[in-house]
Amino acid sequence: MTQSSLTDMYCPKCGDQLAEAQRSECPACGWALRRAGATANNARECGLEAAGLVIDLFGRYAQDRLVQSWSDIPRRSTAQVDEAIAATWECERTQAARDGRALFNGELGRLVRVEATASALRLELGTTCYRDFLGTNLRGDFLATSEHPDELANPLGTSVIVLTDDGFLAFGRRSEQVNYHARHLHAFGGMLEDADRITGGGYDVFGAAVRELGEEINVRPEMIGEIVIFGLVRDTSIMQPELLLEASVRLSREELEEQYRSATERDEHCRIELVPAERDAIVPFIEGAAPVTAVAKGASVLFGRSRWGDSWYERAYCQVFGQVA
Repeated sequence: MTQSSLTDMYCPKCGDQLAEAQRSECPACGWALRRAGATANNARECGLEAAGLVIDLFGRYAQDRLVQSWSDIPRRSTAQVDEAIAATWECERTQAARDGRALFNGELGRLVRVEATASALRLELGTTCYRDFLGTNLRGDFLATSEHPDELANPLGTSVIVLTDDGFLAFGRRSEQVNYHARHLHAFGGMLEDADRITGGGYDVFGAAVRELGEEINVRPEMIGEIVIFGLVRDTSIMQPELLLEASVRLSREELEEQYRSATERDEHCRIELVPAERDAIVPFIEGAAPVTAVAKGASVLFGRSRWGDSWYERAYCQVFGQVA
């Protein structure tokens, strides 16, 4: 199976389908598209919805199997990169003011190193900020930074798929108001923030996931049963590390949708989309839900791998990503 061409790609900012392979910017929103060619093999250089996904680890780690250490080692800094970050930030501030959007440079938790064994997941974490994330991972010239991955801000994301007690997986359709992946189907979550810091250094990774579920879809802590980490992935267009988490909730499909509808703020997602957690349902759902983020695709196939094994996973990965797992 061959990968799709860039004519099947979507703008990562506004979600519009890109009809012309050689455009330098999205015709709908003006987002600058970094491209090197006309096939999805170039997605890493393109800044588009990437066909590619780096899977750094797969396993199941409950909270008592997560071990943290702290690092004060900063992102590698050069004058060229720092100047690019500053220029990108000023450009984005101007665009945000023109669009009426808030743009805030908050502290974020940075992934420095990860090690996984059968018994534990070890994360070495430090700090970065949204400004550096915007200027390196999200909007930086990846052709330059890819040769020096330690120049990337690499804030650690938490992407949560929700499993209802009547057997449905829930994802969110991102709204028009988000800064990245507008209109895309995605998992719930965000990045480790200052509010997630814990005494003695480090971050409450599971608490951050619970916080995001409360903020985005109004799921309160007492509604959540088991929550586990089941993977670490990176979308090849930005290379930001994303922890994948599965949260089982004590809610039916209908009750989850009602919780979302009763939320006081629904800025990040415009709706919830659900699929039966069944081996023959996942791939057709993802194929029919375009545009879909690479992280959501990865979460879907890795969830299936944990349920139905490697044979299912290899077939599903090939169908979803257009290449061999």
